Amino acid sequence: MRYTEFHPGGILKDYVQCYFVCETDTAVFTNDKVYATGSIEIMFNLGSDGPQQIKNGDRVTQPDIQLWGQTIHPLAFTSFGKHAMLGIRFFTHTAACFFNERVEEFNNQVIDLKDIGGKEVATLHLKLLEAASLGQRIESRKY
Repeated sequence: MRYTEFHPGGILKDYVQCYFVCETDTAVFTNDKVYATGSIEIMFNLGSDGPQQIKNGDRVTQPDIQLWGQTIHPLAFTSFGKHAMLGIRFFTHTAACFFNERVEEFNNQVIDLKDIGGKEVATLHLKLLEAASLGQRIESRKY
């Protein structure tokens, strides 16, 4: 799996720690754990296969647009297939600027961002899916 970070410029540089891409060229099985970071992240699934999380021993398919709350306890997850994820990692102290909800409500959860972000989030996801290259996807983040 390839992981690449891009640092924001302009107005978002004080709010967004980085944009990142996780991708594979072939189908893979990944079994991993996320530990406490204090960061809140948004991830757009741009591949044909999506990640799954293990909950109570069962695999649960995750949403195409994920909001990862602050991880207080280790969170196990698996993913299958060929993947392409574009993420946004906020600075610990800035994510609250972008949500009406209290960010503590998201702790130790992966939730569907469409549930709180609405039509604008879904529209951005469609633009990212339509982009022909990583460069175009990075440009799409400006919208």
